Amino acid sequence: MDEKVLDEDKNKAKVLKFKGGNIEGEYESDFEKSQKEEPETDDDDAVSIEIPEHISDEVEKVGKNADEIIKTQDEIRKNKREFDKKNAEVAKALFNEAEGFFADGDYDNAESSFYDGMRLCPKNYKGYFGIVKVATEDFTVVENFADVEELFNKGASFMTQADKDEIAKKYSKNFDKRIVENKKQITELKDKEKSVREARIEKFTTSKNKAVKNMAVFSVPLVLGIILCVIGIMLAYRYTGSKSATWLGVAIVMGVGGFVSLIVEMVNFKRFNTAKYLLNRSKTFELTPEGAKVVKMEEENRVLNVVLNSVISKKD
Repeated sequence: MDEKVLDEDKNKAKVLKFKGGNIEGEYESDFEKSQKEEPETDDDDAVSIEIPEHISDEVEKVGKNADEIIKTQDEIRKNKREFDKKNAEVAKALFNEAEGFFADGDYDNAESSFYDGMRLCPKNYKGYFGIVKVATEDFTVVENFADVEELFNKGASFMTQADKDEIAKKYSKNFDKRIVENKKQITELKDKEKSVREARIEKFTTSKNKAVKNMAVFSVPLVLGIILCVIGIMLAYRYTGSKSATWLGVAIVMGVGGFVSLIVEMVNFKRFNTAKYLLNRSKTFELTPEGAKVVKMEEENRVLNVVLNSVISKKD
């Protein structure tokens, strides 16, 4: 017969006797006594294990029989299966409701129902795919796809082969057609864009140089006007009588001339900045009107290929 001490820091211990998986009895003993003496037992098959008082109650809470624990675990699993089944049924109803909202163009309510269904059944791809459809308006506004691409990839990981086949049947033909058309337009736009961009660069370079030249020309009367205006005012205060009036008139005329030159300079400066801005945009492919269209169509093709590749198995 073996005896096991679980806590040597306690002077008092509760000794439990086990037989056949059940607790048969218990008694109190001093620690030293429990080290030297064995509890009396009427059965050689009984095993005594010394349990400290501070954990003995927890042992009893677990249950006196392993069969009871197994039975409880089975009940928990059964309840969980029933709970998951009910959640799946509610989620299915929510997905159907969401599809109805989506078909009517009510994207806000559709998104809300897709989210609710996804939370109840997080391993069903329909919630994720539905949110992506709402965000991209059924893959027609592809620039929004980047915001929900992570959701799409997660939903795709839960798709069965039947789910993939269903999506491929609905979208693959339309997507393939759009990809081919986009590629054709991209080629045409790139060829056209090169000649158009060269013409724009020449145009805006000329406008920029003209503005610089005008600013240089009108800077002379601007500076002279300011200087003569200041001198005229100083001499008008120095002299009296007709001389003072003469110099005051000169100051006024020069001041007006300088003011006009300043306005012309401001106009030319604005033209210079505008020409410079447009010239820089013309030198960057993505910032030209044609380039922006190309970038948009290339992104659309990327999105459509992501969707197609996730549902169509690649053949070796």
